[in-house]
Amino acid sequence: MKPIFRRRCLGCHSATEARAGLNLETYAGVMKGADAGDIAIPGRPGSSALYKAVAHEGDGIPRMPLNQAKIPDTEIAVIQEWIQKGVLENATSIPKGPTISNLDFKPSDLNRPPVRRSCRKVSRSSAFRSPPVRTR
Repeated sequence: MKPIFRRRCLGCHSATEARAGLNLETYAGVMKGADAGDIAIPGRPGSSALYKAVAHEGDGIPRMPLNQAKIPDTEIAVIQEWIQKGVLENATSIPKGPTISNLDFKPSDLNRPPVRRSCRKVSRSSAFRSPPVRTR
């Protein structure tokens, strides 16, 4: 991550010039986030402001690098994978959050409402008949 941040981000997001309160020069700076909050949500690149900014996705997220062309897809994929794997500080770090492939909602049998089944089928002709009268 450091080479990408050094090449693409540190001109505006370093210890000397932390625009929006974001310092990408150190791991602690990344984990601190920006003035607006967290920038990398471990295991969830699609919900992370850092990924959305460099991938040019999401409404209300500034496209980074600011006023420059989008960074190459290969570098965006590295950032996405880093976040997906848990925002590791180095190769021997423990993930900071879940690292499953996707935490977003997916329909399944466990979260669908039960299907109502009728006890017996009623034909159209019998639906309009009166019920039988029982005598004692």
